Amino acid sequence: MKNYYLILGVDTRATLEQIKAAYRRQAKDLHPDYFGQDSGPFIDLQEAYAILSDPDRRQAFDRAMGLGEKRGRSAGVRPELSLARALGMEI
Repeated sequence: MKNYYLILGVDTRATLEQIKAAYRRQAKDLHPDYFGQDSGPFIDLQEAYAILSDPDRRQAFDRAMGLGEKRGRSAGVRPELSLARALGMEI
């Protein structure tokens, strides 16, 4: 299962505003018109935003990831690594 928090580069406690800002920032970099022919990272980004921006879908995702009760704690997300992973770069 994909970790949408890592894809967007946000913490599990991120607000909707933080999720939107992360999506917009990365969408500019990963859009196929600018990134090249590989649309995979952009599609993953869109999928992550669709899940995490919808409260019901986000709650279901958190439960599936075992984050239901851990939501208040940091998942140790490092946003600078998120883009590198999305681009398929070795870290």
